[in-house]
Amino acid sequence: MRHAVLSIVAVFAISACTAPPDAGIDPAQLPPEVSSSGSDCVSLFRLFDTMEKNMSTPTGWRDRVVAPPELMWMAGRLRQANCMTLTADLAGMEAVPVAPAPTAGPAISPISVHAGVVTNMNDDARSRAYFENQGIGVRTIGNGALGRRVYLGPFATGSEVERAMNVAREAGFAYPYVVPRF
Repeated sequence: MRHAVLSIVAVFAISACTAPPDAGIDPAQLPPEVSSSGSDCVSLFRLFDTMEKNMSTPTGWRDRVVAPPELMWMAGRLRQANCMTLTADLAGMEAVPVAPAPTAGPAISPISVHAGVVTNMNDDARSRAYFENQGIGVRTIGNGALGRRVYLGPFATGSEVERAMNVAREAGFAYPYVVPRF
């Protein structure tokens, strides 16, 4: 237990001293509503991403658990803050009209959007079908601590990123944010 607490403290200290996960992306190339969301949930998701990225996988008992205890603790914080996308949040998603394709804009380094986390396989399938119908590349990745994480993209222009984030919000994903990976 003492090691788990020390690991959590170390991750917080490291994350305070390191650049956010989307470092290297020029915010001037993104629309204002994309580059700064200010959401507590987005901050928590980014902290989860940082913890997951910096977590080692030593041999021993931790390799046999679904998710390391530190990630389970952070996932609990995300749940307590109501950051998960529930089935009720996605009600009416299929009725959202297809958004117009974005106009070409200045090129950016390819980036993706983390739309959110769904908590069951039915919502995963509905989400994938919805984004595919909108003409947006989508992939989901299971995470033992959270559920299915929904990623959109990659995108090569700021207007594509803005459209993807708006389409995600219209579907019921409240906290999309830009990620440099995938």
